[in-house]
Amino acid sequence: MSVLQPFRRPHRAVAVVFLLSLAASACASTPQKTISHLDDRDPKYSSQECLDARNIALKYDDKTLSRMGMGAGLGLLLGPFGVPLAGVADMSQNDKRELINKEIERRCVTPR
Repeated sequence: MSVLQPFRRPHRAVAVVFLLSLAASACASTPQKTISHLDDRDPKYSSQECLDARNIALKYDDKTLSRMGMGAGLGLLLGPFGVPLAGVADMSQNDKRELINKEIERRCVTPR
């Protein structure tokens, strides 16, 4: 069986691209989940910098409903071509989550 065999049938190619984009978009956890795993006994946890980072994380909106609507709309409007576009939008949101998570770690976790 060839690696490219699933791409010989268009509906399978669309499914593969959709699943890959879905997997790529779900890499970074939400900032709210990140702050829930912080150790409140860490000396940095009670600092003003950490408090500011935690407030940013609490205010962060993942816009899940609008992203789902956009993905469905692009899929219906553009068919198989809309799936990668929705995946690109999800990847940018993933990058934003990752940046916020790194900032939380920098401000709230003492290196060991």
